[in-house]
Amino acid sequence: GQYSNNEYTKTTYCSGSTDCISFNFTSFNTESGYDYLDVYDGPSTSSPYVDSYSGTELNGVTLTSSSSCLTFVFDSDGGTRAAGWAATISCAACPPPPPPVA
Repeated sequence: GQYSNNEYTKTTYCSGSTDCISFNFTSFNTESGYDYLDVYDGPSTSSPYVDSYSGTELNGVTLTSSSSCLTFVFDSDGGTRAAGWAATISCAACPPPPPPVA
Protein backbone atom coordinates (compact mmCIF):
# COMPACT_ATOMS: atom_id res chain seq x y z
CA GLY A 1 0.00 0.00 0.00
CA GLN A 2 0.94 3.65 -0.05
CA TYR A 3 3.99 4.37 2.07
CA SER A 4 4.77 7.40 4.24
CA ASN A 5 7.06 10.38 3.68
CA ASN A 6 10.51 10.00 5.24
CA GLU A 7 9.97 6.28 5.73
CA TYR A 8 13.00 4.07 6.38
CA THR A 9 12.55 0.35 6.87
CA LYS A 10 14.94 -2.59 6.80
CA THR A 11 13.41 -6.05 6.57
CA THR A 12 14.98 -9.46 6.07
CA TYR A 13 13.03 -12.43 4.74
CA CYS A 14 14.41 -15.98 5.06
CA SER A 15 13.03 -19.29 3.87
CA GLY A 16 13.55 -20.98 7.24
CA SER A 17 15.46 -23.78 5.54
CA THR A 18 18.22 -24.14 2.95
CA ASP A 19 15.78 -23.19 0.17
CA CYS A 20 16.19 -19.99 -1.79
CA ILE A 21 13.51 -17.31 -1.49
CA SER A 22 11.83 -15.48 -4.40
CA PHE A 23 9.79 -12.29 -4.54
CA ASN A 24 7.55 -11.82 -7.56
CA PHE A 25 6.60 -8.13 -7.63
CA THR A 26 3.01 -8.05 -8.87
CA SER A 27 3.05 -4.24 -8.60
CA PHE A 28 5.77 -1.72 -7.85
CA ASN A 29 5.39 2.06 -7.89
CA THR A 30 7.57 4.50 -5.94
CA GLU A 31 8.54 8.09 -6.65
CA SER A 32 11.06 7.59 -9.45
CA GLY A 33 14.53 8.82 -8.57
CA TYR A 34 13.64 9.65 -4.96
CA ASP A 35 12.10 6.69 -3.13
CA TYR A 36 14.25 3.57 -3.35
CA LEU A 37 14.11 -0.11 -2.47
CA ASP A 38 17.65 -1.46 -2.02
CA VAL A 39 18.06 -5.24 -2.17
CA TYR A 40 20.79 -7.39 -0.60
CA ASP A 41 21.31 -11.09 -1.32
CA GLY A 42 21.53 -12.43 2.21
CA PRO A 43 20.54 -11.85 5.84
CA SER A 44 21.90 -8.29 6.25
CA THR A 45 23.03 -5.12 4.52
CA SER A 46 26.56 -6.57 4.71
CA SER A 47 25.41 -9.24 2.24
CA PRO A 48 26.11 -8.80 -1.50
CA TYR A 49 24.30 -5.77 -2.91
CA VAL A 50 21.82 -6.63 -5.69
CA ASP A 51 20.56 -3.22 -6.85
CA SER A 52 18.46 -0.16 -6.03
CA TYR A 53 14.98 0.20 -7.55
CA SER A 54 12.51 3.07 -7.90
CA GLY A 55 9.63 4.11 -10.13
CA THR A 56 8.06 1.06 -11.75
CA GLU A 57 11.30 -0.89 -12.38
CA LEU A 58 10.20 -4.03 -10.51
CA ASN A 59 6.70 -4.44 -12.01
CA GLY A 60 6.43 -8.10 -12.99
CA VAL A 61 10.03 -8.83 -11.94
CA THR A 62 11.04 -11.79 -9.77
CA LEU A 63 14.08 -11.48 -7.50
CA THR A 64 15.54 -14.73 -6.15
CA SER A 65 18.20 -15.14 -3.49
CA SER A 66 21.32 -17.26 -3.99
CA SER A 67 20.87 -18.62 -0.46
CA SER A 68 18.02 -18.60 2.05
CA CYS A 69 17.54 -14.82 2.66
CA LEU A 70 16.92 -11.47 0.99
CA THR A 71 17.19 -8.12 2.80
CA PHE A 72 15.24 -5.05 1.69
CA VAL A 73 15.88 -1.44 2.70
CA PHE A 74 13.22 1.10 1.73
CA ASP A 75 13.94 4.82 1.98
CA SER A 76 11.50 7.57 0.94
CA ASP A 77 12.01 11.31 0.92
CA GLY A 78 9.64 13.98 2.23
CA GLY A 79 7.97 14.73 -1.11
CA THR A 80 5.66 12.78 -3.34
CA ARG A 81 4.33 9.39 -2.29
CA ALA A 82 3.23 6.64 -4.66
CA ALA A 83 1.19 3.44 -4.47
CA GLY A 84 3.98 1.24 -3.06
CA TRP A 85 4.32 -2.42 -3.97
CA ALA A 86 2.96 -5.91 -3.61
CA ALA A 87 4.79 -9.20 -4.08
CA THR A 88 4.20 -12.90 -3.73
CA ILE A 89 6.85 -14.81 -1.81
CA SER A 90 7.86 -18.39 -2.53
CA CYS A 91 10.64 -20.82 -1.67
CA ALA A 92 12.37 -23.40 -3.86
CA ALA A 93 15.53 -25.48 -3.87
CA CYS A 94 18.54 -23.32 -4.68
CA PRO A 95 20.26 -24.08 -7.97
CA PRO A 96 23.70 -25.67 -7.70
CA PRO A 97 26.60 -23.23 -7.76
CA PRO A 98 28.41 -22.82 -11.09
CA PRO A 99 31.47 -24.98 -11.63
CA PRO A 100 34.80 -23.41 -10.74
CA VAL A 101 36.62 -21.58 -13.50
CA ALA A 102 39.70 -23.50 -14.63
